[in-house]
Amino acid sequence: MNEDLEKYKLALSNFATGVAIATVNDQDDLPIGVTINSFNSVSLTPNLILFSLDKKNKYLKYFLSCTYYGINILSDHQINLSKKFSKSSQAKKWEDVNYKMTPNNVAVIDDNLSFFECTHHAIHEGGDHLIFVGQVINFNFDENQNALLYFRKKYCDIFSNS
Repeated sequence: MNEDLEKYKLALSNFATGVAIATVNDQDDLPIGVTINSFNSVSLTPNLILFSLDKKNKYLKYFLSCTYYGINILSDHQINLSKKFSKSSQAKKWEDVNYKMTPNNVAVIDDNLSFFECTHHAIHEGGDHLIFVGQVINFNFDENQNALLYFRKKYCDIFSNS
C-alpha cells in the first residue's frame, strides 16, 4: 500500500463514525452479517439511508440480489459483535448472538441501538465500493443506550472522555 493511501486513510479516521452490522440472507435463507461504518441518512421523505460495501466483499452478491436487508446500529457494549462480524466466517459470526427475524426474514440483533429494515431504492458505483440506498420500511430504536463509535482506528463511546 502506498504512503499517500495510508495518509488518506489516517485523515479519514479523524471522522468519528457509528458502527453497524448490515444483515441479509444467503442462498439457503440463513443470515449473513457484515460490520460497516459507512452508514448515513439520505432523506426524510421518503425515508432513505445509505451504506457502502467494498466490491471485493465476498457477501456483496447477497446484498445485490436480496429483496430486504437490515442495518443494526450497535450500542456501546457491542464492540465484540463489531469485531466478530468484521472477521469471522459466517457460521462463527452467529454463534452466541441473540437475534430475531422480521416478518420479511431479516436478522435483527438484540440490544442494538437502532434497526432499519430496507428494500433497494438505488445502487450506485462509488470507486472500489457500491453504494446502497435503502428505502426504510420498518425501524426501531432504544433511547436508553449509547452509541458505539469508531475514531482513529479505535472503538469509543460518546461519554468516554467526559
